[in-house]
Amino acid sequence: MNIRNLTLLALGFLLMNATQANDVSKLISKRWKLIKETEGGKEIKPKHEKLVIEFNKKGEFVVEAAYEETHRGTYKLAADGKSIILNDEISKEEKTLSIERVDKHHLNLGEFDGATTIIEMQPAKKNEDHLTNRELLIVNTWHCYKSDEPTNVDLVIEFHKDHSYVIIPAGYKIPTAVGDWKLDPNDNSKIVLDSKDEKHLEIEIIGEIETHTIVLKNSGEEGITNHFRDQELWKKYGVSEIKE
Repeated sequence: MNIRNLTLLALGFLLMNATQANDVSKLISKRWKLIKETEGGKEIKPKHEKLVIEFNKKGEFVVEAAYEETHRGTYKLAADGKSIILNDEISKEEKTLSIERVDKHHLNLGEFDGATTIIEMQPAKKNEDHLTNRELLIVNTWHCYKSDEPTNVDLVIEFHKDHSYVIIPAGYKIPTAVGDWKLDPNDNSKIVLDSKDEKHLEIEIIGEIETHTIVLKNSGEEGITNHFRDQELWKKYGVSEIKE
């Protein structure tokens, strides 16, 4: 085989790989929910409750799970479309997952929690969340920048679409409080938090919820008032850009 034929053959492989990666990119660009998890070929109880992964066409991903911190970052497909590399901006780690199966209705990723772990997912429907407009305003990752209690500054609270929440105190990387949240059915200015250890807390929403700010106060006359900013904007601009 001469050099010209070898060059054409190499170009052919490159084009074929590029096509495969492009096809996979189109298929995975949606929101996926966990339906099954296996370990060494045997079904196991999922390690993450209500796991949802979303990939978009811009090469960005978001991983959500009940009672866990939301993870997000960028992703890149291998040239052959058989694996995906996640660069997590939260943990600052890079993770490579094998793509065991992908089509319009299935996405199976290997090595998610271990060498032989496979998570099997199906597309998540948009209407599955059933959130009101007010609930959608609450769903976010909020960073406390001012509080009546100084130790609350830099606390992070996440309200998830599946009505779970996590609280991460300043200086911590993992949640110290997890549970479920809901709006008080008789007063939508109050958020009810029920933690996994059966503690009950009501917090009052002070004023209007804006796209990037929310003020919360612990119930009671001497409740602590905490001012929160959208976590992503906080990371980008910091306190200097925050205006009351």
